[in-house]
Amino acid sequence: MSTRALHKLRFESVSSMPQLLEAVQPWSRRFVSFFERQLESAIQRGEVAALTDVTLTTQMIISMLSGAVAQWLVDPEQLTPRARGESMIRMLPGSIGRAGATHPAHPAPVTTPPPH
Repeated sequence: MSTRALHKLRFESVSSMPQLLEAVQPWSRRFVSFFERQLESAIQRGEVAALTDVTLTTQMIISMLSGAVAQWLVDPEQLTPRARGESMIRMLPGSIGRAGATHPAHPAPVTTPPPH
């Protein structure tokens, strides 16, 4: 199944075809689990700030990806998927990077805001 078809099914499951929700939820949970594992691993390696809320950050990343996919489905000519992905990658280090870290797509040092 193509990525486009999978995302269409996901969006339809919460709008016009709620009967799809039961079939889509396991895929969605695996998607969440994948990002949580990636963030936890990055924290262990010191690439992401130790105080990062893995659950919240995962939800924010998935929301950003879902929004980008939704925009692509509505208007695929607006921005390429690659341009959207590169933009998201540039945003992330400022949100989850460890103090003083750098990222190839974001060469300026990344600072982590102090905890509130």
